[in-house]
Amino acid sequence: MAILCMASCDSQEYDIYTTVHGLVTDASSAEPLEAVTVTLSPGGMNCLTNRDGEFKFADVDAVQYKVMAQKEGYVTNHMIVTGVAGESVAINITLRNKS
Repeated sequence: MAILCMASCDSQEYDIYTTVHGLVTDASSAEPLEAVTVTLSPGGMNCLTNRDGEFKFADVDAVQYKVMAQKEGYVTNHMIVTGVAGESVAINITLRNKS
């Protein structure tokens, strides 16, 4: 009696991570904001925006995140995003001046 067993021998690897990136701008002028603290939760990772208002969290788990942006003199804002494995999620966050 012969038993035939077929299994997938596909050596292709699948990406289980995502990238969350984006831009933080001033709500009234639409100008990019530098040195904004952007926090990714869960995980508690944070970074500062560059002079073009850009931020990036690379190779993070593909789950739902709260992305919070805060800068002195501005009202804190956040967005909820869902990372998709192997894809990049781009978001734009605006901050309103407190004055």
